Amino acid sequence: MYDCVENRARDGRKFRMLCVVDEFSREALVIRVARQLSSAAVIEVLADLFVTRGVPAHICSRGRSSWPTR
Repeated sequence: MYDCVENRARDGRKFRMLCVVDEFSREALVIRVARQLSSAAVIEVLADLFVTRGVPAHICSRGRSSWPTR
């Protein structure tokens, strides 16, 4: 499962965290933090995981309005 979470730093600037979790083992596979996360960045993270851990049988995203659309 992967999800994008948004928060604010002390100075008020937004940042996002892309969290990828193995739902079976509950292991956090990746947490990428950035001011902006494009859809290309999400694809890059998932592609890197496919290379290092193999292609999963299923991928689940928590569809939200906060997902990057660019």
